[in-house]
Amino acid sequence: MSMKQGSNQYKNKKLTDYFSSKDSKISDKDQLEDKPMKKSKNQVGMKSIQSTNSKSDSDTEIAEEIKKSSSSLDDQKNKSPSKHEIIEKKNVANTIQKVNDTIEQQNKIQQEEEQKQSNESNNQSIEKKQLRSHSQKLKNLQFYLNNLQSNPNGDYIQNILEKWKGKFKLLETHHGYVQWLFPNFFQSRFNNGSDPLQQEEAEEFIKNPVIANRLKKAYDLIYEFFGMKIVNNITGEVQRADNYKERYHETFITSYHNHMRIRRILCHFNNVGFRRYAISLVKFLEKEIYGEKGYQKFAEDKRPLVLKWQELPQTIPLRQLSRLKVFEEWQIYGEIDENNQLQVETLQDNCFATIQDIKRESIYLRNLKEAKHGVHL
Repeated sequence: MSMKQGSNQYKNKKLTDYFSSKDSKISDKDQLEDKPMKKSKNQVGMKSIQSTNSKSDSDTEIAEEIKKSSSSLDDQKNKSPSKHEIIEKKNVANTIQKVNDTIEQQNKIQQEEEQKQSNESNNQSIEKKQLRSHSQKLKNLQFYLNNLQSNPNGDYIQNILEKWKGKFKLLETHHGYVQWLFPNFFQSRFNNGSDPLQQEEAEEFIKNPVIANRLKKAYDLIYEFFGMKIVNNITGEVQRADNYKERYHETFITSYHNHMRIRRILCHFNNVGFRRYAISLVKFLEKEIYGEKGYQKFAEDKRPLVLKWQELPQTIPLRQLSRLKVFEEWQIYGEIDENNQLQVETLQDNCFATIQDIKRESIYLRNLKEAKHGVHL
């Protein structure tokens, strides 16, 4: 065999082997396609990974969208506001601040007002307690306001003025009412149940019309007891009552303690705005004791007292009192020469008051003068 023939045989063999192998592979493939094959674990895993990757890609896209939206909002926030927006924001802020300031101020004012009212209420409560406590000590004032009975064994002022009037025996023998009806600035030696007049009580007696009217009624009561009567309410002018003889004898002549009552009444007039009444009463009593010549003429007579008084006319109802010198004590409270310092000082010392206070006038007299009344009311 030649080499060329050997070479051709070798090539043919190779081609035959190649196609045989090919056909075998095709046959295997057909068999695989005819029979369904079970997927391997690796194949399932790969598919799961592909699915997860697909879902991950979707989430990533959503996240990217959110990021873009957020970025867009940040861009809007970071965007510089316009001048108009800045002014508007400032105006809104200022308005809010003003409203807050106003509310705060109103709250502060309300708190201060509440605190003030609370303080005032507390102060008023304290003042009322103090006033109540203090007023209880002003016994003369409480008596004339009809809130307190006289002591001892006395009564309310209204009852005394209405029920004791004309009861001369009671007024003579009862020794506890005079200090209450006619209070002075000195303590009574005969009635420890009474109090001396206080300055603020005297003020109230002068300016309080209710008290002033009651004072006038008290004067009418005691004048009647003594046998006298007031015929001019403005000047306090006095005249004899119809029963003066009997009353003079019972009060001035036989009961010397009534002399001290007269002195208390005269001093009282000077303390409560009725000085006019003191002057008028002193003048009247001077005439009832010494006659028309008066005390001055009697005092200038240097003869013994026992001779002088007997020479006084018997028509003078109280001439016996000239022997006792009681009028010398009474006249201190009457009319004086205000240029005479001794007389002024004597009056002040016996009234426990200044001449300015003594000259003050009761509202009762002021009202009468304004109404131009001069007759007995």
